[in-house]
Amino acid sequence: KDKILGAKHGEKAVARITDWPEHSKNPFGEVVHVLGKPGVNQVEMQSILVEYDFPLGFPRAVKKEAVNVPTRITDKEIASRRDFRDVFTLTIDPEDAKDYDDAVSLKALKSKNWEIGIHIADVSYYVKEQSLIDKEAFKRGTSVYLVDRVIPMLPEKLSNNVCSLRPGEDKLCFSAVFEMAENGQVLKQWFGKTIINSDRRFNYEEVQKIIEKKAGEYAEEIGL
Repeated sequence: KDKILGAKHGEKAVARITDWPEHSKNPFGEVVHVLGKPGVNQVEMQSILVEYDFPLGFPRAVKKEAVNVPTRITDKEIASRRDFRDVFTLTIDPEDAKDYDDAVSLKALKSKNWEIGIHIADVSYYVKEQSLIDKEAFKRGTSVYLVDRVIPMLPEKLSNNVCSLRPGEDKLCFSAVFEMAENGQVLKQWFGKTIINSDRRFNYEEVQKIIEKKAGEYAEEIGL
């Protein structure tokens, strides 16, 4: 009973085999995680995660390392990057998205050309190579989206906060910037590290409405 982690009869639990003697019909094991009563949504969703070998959470050491990740952007770091904080910038994601990892900026030039910027969150500034967070992210490979939740590649402090391009906040990025003519011809290109500050978080439905009906917030500003 000291190996069942307080699990009650009828509850779902995750166990691991600790020993299976050669001439024994049954293995020995211990409960490592109690899921709860069958039929409860949270329990059944976690059962699916276990069945397909998805992690139920982050290891304690990884969470501790994430807590200690600095969130302040130094003046020295800002000075080393191309500054887009005054350029109209937006993100477009599903309505229920929690992390916004890419953004687009738009600027009308005096030459009547357009400057288009594509900005991707600079996760590497916060997640150092071979750190515990880096190794855990490598093991996971990607975030996994289920019906009612996300199994993130990075701890929430990073995926939903520090590395999420939330509106009204200074964020570090890697960017591809193009100068384009009215006909879409690319005239110049630049790639490098930037700092941005998103003006607005859009969802897909809002943007589709602007494109189709040429109406809505920012429609006039972007030339529709």
